[in-house]
Amino acid sequence: MRGYYDMPEETDTTLKDGWLHTGDKGYIDDDRFLFINGRVKNLIILSNGENISPEEIEAKLALNPLISEIIITGDNNALTARIYPEPELIKNMSEEEVKAALWKILDDYNSQQPTYKQITKMVIRENPFIKNSSRKILRT
Repeated sequence: MRGYYDMPEETDTTLKDGWLHTGDKGYIDDDRFLFINGRVKNLIILSNGENISPEEIEAKLALNPLISEIIITGDNNALTARIYPEPELIKNMSEEEVKAALWKILDDYNSQQPTYKQITKMVIRENPFIKNSSRKILRT
């Protein structure tokens, strides 16, 4: 690729010294496998210098059927889970039961994480997140 058509600024940002900078964040494990675990622009940087990839946490928590959609944000040096619960699973539950069930999921996650990766706040959404044309949640 020589660049983006009629987009010199985006080309300069993406192509540096002959290398393509995708904006993806990842790591290589001991067996030399490459894992992509997030986007650099989505990193949450805490005041202690820890970098957290929200996509990594979201992928783990989204495995639970009670969580339909989730976004992890950094708010005042703490992690907040913004959750849209699965409507079919909560239709016969009270608001308090939903809250308790979601906190149980977060507590189970937190028990296996270092302190800086633990979720300390939760926002339960009544509506799904806004998505782009490829059905990815817009992080705004």
